[in-house]
Amino acid sequence: DTNEWGVRLDVSQSLTDFIVREPRLTDRQVALEAAEENYEKAVNSIKMRINNMFVQLADIEDEIDIALLAYRRAALEKLQGEQLAKSGMLDDVSLDQLHLRLAEAELVLLEQQHNYQMQVMELNILAGKSNFTNE
Repeated sequence: DTNEWGVRLDVSQSLTDFIVREPRLTDRQVALEAAEENYEKAVNSIKMRINNMFVQLADIEDEIDIALLAYRRAALEKLQGEQLAKSGMLDDVSLDQLHLRLAEAELVLLEQQHNYQMQVMELNILAGKSNFTNE
């Protein structure tokens, strides 16, 4: 009395299917790794740009402080010049120069404030925020 049994396994997929699919996976892996590397480079580039913008903002703030001091000085000199002109100790040409110096100082101050605002807007755009949207 013999009990025999057997299992037969029939593999119908050829070996060439595995050989063809493996390079496809490798190509996809290479493409994925390249995409991840490009993403990291882009993120690092944006971080560097943001850091540079903060440095530039600090520099502009210093320039605003300097321009504000120059404006205040020019305003005081103009007031002093007006007092001297009233007493006849300063001629009209010199007084006009003081008025011009004040106007120039005001222009420099406004320009630095404008530069600061533009830099802040640029930073907001880079960070994905904008005053023009409801985000």
